[in-house]
Amino acid sequence: MFMTREQVIELTGYRMKSMQIRWLRDNGVRFFVARDGHPRVLPESLTEEKARARTRPDFEALRRLV
Repeated sequence: MFMTREQVIELTGYRMKSMQIRWLRDNGVRFFVARDGHPRVLPESLTEEKARARTRPDFEALRRLV
């Protein structure tokens, strides 16, 4: 259901849970912190973020029209 701790380490490049949390926040990955202090990441949250990034409007295009 959730990514394993090893997968989170591979994703973030960090072993320390505080640094993993910082990396996840900085990169817009949805997660929550479990009671043990480790971040829990659903694999779907990685694909959701990519899908949202593709569907964001191009506001610069609106500025070019004015």
